[in-house]
Amino acid sequence: MDAAGTGVVGVSPLGILTSVGAGASYAVYAIATKMLLDRGWRVGVAAGSVFGVTAILSLPVVLFTPTAWLFTTDGALLVVWLALVATVLAYLLLGWGLERLNPTTVTTLTLAEPLGATLLGVLVLREQLSPVSIAGLIVIAVGLTIVSVPTLRRRIHVSAAVICDADGRLLVVRKNGTTAFMQPGGKPEPGESAAQTLSRELEEELGLVVDPSAMRPLGSFTAPAANERGFEVVAEVFAADIGAQHPVVAAEIAELRWVARADAEALDIAPLARRYFLPPR
Repeated sequence: MDAAGTGVVGVSPLGILTSVGAGASYAVYAIATKMLLDRGWRVGVAAGSVFGVTAILSLPVVLFTPTAWLFTTDGALLVVWLALVATVLAYLLLGWGLERLNPTTVTTLTLAEPLGATLLGVLVLREQLSPVSIAGLIVIAVGLTIVSVPTLRRRIHVSAAVICDADGRLLVVRKNGTTAFMQPGGKPEPGESAAQTLSRELEEELGLVVDPSAMRPLGSFTAPAANERGFEVVAEVFAADIGAQHPVVAAEIAELRWVARADAEALDIAPLARRYFLPPR
């Protein structure tokens, strides 16, 4: 409803443009943060870096904005709330989500907040919504429903190895026709356990003989797939001691390398390895 109480609300092209700009800015933030996380940055460092750049770019706005309210009790409390809760806590949680999900899913799920606020306004404050607002809420609800449904078809289950040399470097391999280096391993054959799969893959692809019972399970880890766009890898990861054996390129492997974290900066490292298993700096 407009200020005159006529119930007619006009559409402002400038308002539409600024709304699209705000949405695009949020998308850029999510994608930029996700890229940093995939390169091994910690959540706090990634979020702080993006916000730091944003703060610097926003400094000229302060020159044209009244700041006297900042030095009042209410103003100081508001700043603390906005800084610690609405920004730091909220975006650390957003970064935690971006570590585990793709940016599209995370940014869509955040729309639950305005949807919930609008529903509270209707139910508690008896606010009236226009047909356009109702249509927008329906679109948001449908989007939330879609991203909440598990997409099992887009998950790839594999076994992967953590193999380190005497200098603590991680063994990674690159398959034929690809650019990303990843941990040795692969997909299971029918009837295989995760450890049996890894033992077979290590022998077929690198000539390494490791008994499945000698592998130490590290857990299940999830990350975006390196070579299958839009898919997610769910890896059962094992630490494997190869003793005095030396891996050799075989089967579908094009190249192998032993990498430290410093070496990884110049390489295309799969998100699973970069996020969880690169050696400490």
